[in-house]
Amino acid sequence: MRQPKLSCDLALSISGAAAAGRRCEPLQGETVIQKHFPNSFRQTPLLEHLKQHEITHLIGAGMMTHMCIDSTLRAANDLGFVCQLAHDACATKGLSFGAVGVPAAQVHSAFVSALHGSFAEALSTRELISRFSTPLSSPQ
Repeated sequence: MRQPKLSCDLALSISGAAAAGRRCEPLQGETVIQKHFPNSFRQTPLLEHLKQHEITHLIGAGMMTHMCIDSTLRAANDLGFVCQLAHDACATKGLSFGAVGVPAAQVHSAFVSALHGSFAEALSTRELISRFSTPLSSPQ
């Protein structure tokens, strides 16, 4: 099994890179797939790229937890990928519905809770990095 490499989100958009202050840039020769929807598989060559390179495990990280991370990990799970989520490498914002405001920390926790176990295994970045020397495990 091929081991994961540390790198940027494969589906990082150009505007997302600018918003990140260019702290996360692709490695020379690394594939960049621009996306226009929260689900990174929608109207992109991402699925074909992953299949071509025999990638079966994905690690989700980025922003926003309640949109792109949620949409992409659910789709990836439905497509048969083993998914893990670096929960402390994601960000979101506070939301509201009607007169009820929900702080960002609660939005994040709610979405990570919903993904964990059913669609992905949520782990800290420290836990994920410690697994790089051993094959990735399937969610329990």
